[in-house]
Amino acid sequence: TSSLHFVSIGRRSGVIVFWYRPMVRGMAPEEFLIILCLHGSKHGWERLKWVADVAELLRSQWINWKRVFSTAAERKCHRMLLLGLALAIGYWRSHFLRTY
Repeated sequence: TSSLHFVSIGRRSGVIVFWYRPMVRGMAPEEFLIILCLHGSKHGWERLKWVADVAELLRSQWINWKRVFSTAAERKCHRMLLLGLALAIGYWRSHFLRTY
């Protein structure tokens, strides 16, 4: 089980981007990415929607990877993060190949 606390991670805010424009402040995409990966891992990634959510976040937001990996290492959830990223990249590739 990860030692990630939603209260502490939720205090970090960032700018949410819509249509490639910074629009509103909210949970930083780096923290949201980790939370999505933790959630999917907790439930064994049984729903494709959870993988698609991670893939869409990666596609639509600017991610500070140093922040993502340092937070994941600090909270001891880097394996769950890497699994979520691997699944999302696989999903994105198959979706991309079908679309184009």
